[in-house]
Amino acid sequence: MIIPSNSDPGEPRDNVIKPEINQSQNLNEEICRSTIRLRSFKDGELIIQCNQIIRIEAAKAYSYFYLTGGKVVLSSRNLNYHIKVLDTRYFLRPHRSHIVNVLHVAKLLSTIPRKLQMDDGSVIEYSRKKADEVESKLSNLIPGKN
Repeated sequence: MIIPSNSDPGEPRDNVIKPEINQSQNLNEEICRSTIRLRSFKDGELIIQCNQIIRIEAAKAYSYFYLTGGKVVLSSRNLNYHIKVLDTRYFLRPHRSHIVNVLHVAKLLSTIPRKLQMDDGSVIEYSRKKADEVESKLSNLIPGKN
């Protein structure tokens, strides 16, 4: 199912293509079918599979998408916009400056300061307020990775 973008030029053009999902499917298979469409300054309009997104980092009113394969894409939208369109079963906002794909979290590094290590080797701190949410989501979705 495609969520159409509005024809009004003042409205956001980014949209997410969300598939119809069978409950018995593997989590990774579900996220492989989801894509996000975003505008990039350098590359124009891109369609990215959600399983390729490792993390999204805030850059004031913009966002950097860190993808598998080492590619980085700058989006003209902020994190608040992206967290609303991404599937919250797989994406988590552990800190006000990051959104992470829980399927790309390699491990929890320490308890103070609280840190996540991603599959690409990057390390992200998560806030005290979000600690319970982060730890429970990681233990529920991917018990082998905590």
